[in-house]
Amino acid sequence: GRTQLHNKLKALTNLSTTEVINQFRMQKGKTLLETTSMNVSEVAYAVGYNDPKYFSERYFEEFGERPSEVINRR
Repeated sequence: GRTQLHNKLKALTNLSTTEVINQFRMQKGKTLLETTSMNVSEVAYAVGYNDPKYFSERYFEEFGERPSEVINRR
């Protein structure tokens, strides 16, 4: 059940279920930014964020750089 999943994730990663999901989404977003020609909005929607600005803010918190900086390095 949901509680068991939460408890197992917490024990393995010391993160909440939400934090694990957000980390996964950010990693996927980073991969898409680095390896595709998608823009920031397209990547944000592809990884499940409805607001590209919020995605950009979370991305900066996670990786210390803006998504547009990754695009400019391609």
